[in-house]
Amino acid sequence: MLKRLRVLVVEDDAAYREPACAALAGAGFDVLEATSGLGAGEMIRTGPRLDALFTDIHLGPGPDGWDVARAFRLRYPDAPILYATGYIAGANRSLRRSLLFPKPYRLSKLVALIAVLLAPDRDVSQAGEAGALTRLTYMSRATSLMQHPTPALACEELGEQARRLNRIHGITGALLASPDWFVQTLEGEQNVVLATLARINRDPRNIDLRVFEIEGGSERLFGDWSMHVGAFEALSPSLVARCLEAFARPGAAEVGVLHAALRESVDKAA
Repeated sequence: MLKRLRVLVVEDDAAYREPACAALAGAGFDVLEATSGLGAGEMIRTGPRLDALFTDIHLGPGPDGWDVARAFRLRYPDAPILYATGYIAGANRSLRRSLLFPKPYRLSKLVALIAVLLAPDRDVSQAGEAGALTRLTYMSRATSLMQHPTPALACEELGEQARRLNRIHGITGALLASPDWFVQTLEGEQNVVLATLARINRDPRNIDLRVFEIEGGSERLFGDWSMHVGAFEALSPSLVARCLEAFARPGAAEVGVLHAALRESVDKAA
């Protein structure tokens, strides 16, 4: 049973806002909703305490989702922020402890993800299908921590940590890392994969995490690896360019590019 945590949903499109609010309320959250950036800003400043923000980026005239998130972060320095959008407008302005979720999205995945972001260390089996195989693919920016003491040692440490934890939790997958970028696919039980995503989102080694897919599957793409780790810059130049283009428009249409990049790295290591 989820604690009655309060989520602010900011969305100008009723076709997305109303089902999202209903699904979150049905999962046990207290839900406040705003249809504009101005309205959301007023709720953040003067309304009741909030535990999480779920906001679209493009909100019509006035403040956009980036502005709403910045106001939210000023009042709630450590609360999670989840963006939803069909495209990325303007410069990269993602805040720490925030991730981007592409439209269209499945409500069940949204509810499970928000539950895990709000309580990453609890038993999340009630938030989703514990035994269901889930594949998560994301791309994020690396922070300066991936350059110390050297990029090679930072990558080696990250790989060892990932393999150790993944063996414990039954996760398989592949990771591309560099001083600037991460590309990763994780496969395992839904609750474990989402809890791992919450941990990665809190990891100071990355920022601006953009989810490309959270989907069920019947088999694993990288089942032979507790975590393959390769160098992003070792990809063919054409795949590097395609990954960087995909980062600007994350979603189901572009996830194949990330899978191709990961597969190229795995094939080179075989």
